[in-house]
Amino acid sequence: MRKPELPTFAAEGVDPIVKILTEAQIAAGMTDAELCRAAGLSRNTPSCWRRNKNGPTLKGIRRALNALGYDIKVVRLPRPEGRPSLVERIMGYEV
Repeated sequence: MRKPELPTFAAEGVDPIVKILTEAQIAAGMTDAELCRAAGLSRNTPSCWRRNKNGPTLKGIRRALNALGYDIKVVRLPRPEGRPSLVERIMGYEV
């Protein structure tokens, strides 16, 4: 029996997080079926993300990345100069 092919991109403008996920999936040598089983996703989810059929949800991306041994890290970006933060606007002082 032939092993299913690894994923490829079929659409332009794919979300960058989907590209990162796909690279991790290819590096792990996992097919979509294997990834979906491990992540608890419906069968066509990764394929739909790569074809821009459905936008990925944070929950879905995180589950898929976790199944591949990765997680998501939130990093605060620098604020544009002169623009107060939400805390500064609410509290009235600089943080």
